Amino acid sequence: RKLLISYLRIWLLLFILSIRTAWFEVGTSFALSAMGALSTRIKDRFDIDDAGIGTLTSAYFFAAMVGPLIGGIAMQKWGPNITIIVANIVVTIGAMPQAIANGPDQFWLIFIGRLLLGLGGEVTPFTTIEIL
Repeated sequence: RKLLISYLRIWLLLFILSIRTAWFEVGTSFALSAMGALSTRIKDRFDIDDAGIGTLTSAYFFAAMVGPLIGGIAMQKWGPNITIIVANIVVTIGAMPQAIANGPDQFWLIFIGRLLLGLGGEVTPFTTIEIL
């Protein structure tokens, strides 16, 4: 009986993570294009020009280039379940500084957040494929 309950808990956790991952995929797709859509507001709020927007976009894509390399190594070492949990934690941590940044002196918070979002966000798609 204890083994059955334990087994059901694991499947429930995997189900919840699958739903979270499916929702996250929609969020990641939006985050890529949102930088352009929100660029006018970001420029005004943080007193930056097009080069600043380019820096934020480049931060995401640089981390998105490195993230899958790290994610692949992690997936081989710890498996896809642990890797996707850690990737989602990295994305959540990356969202926090972007959410609290509120002025020109806090541009670095958005930069760090975009790095973390790219790092964890690009690990999720191929890890999801491995789980499914």
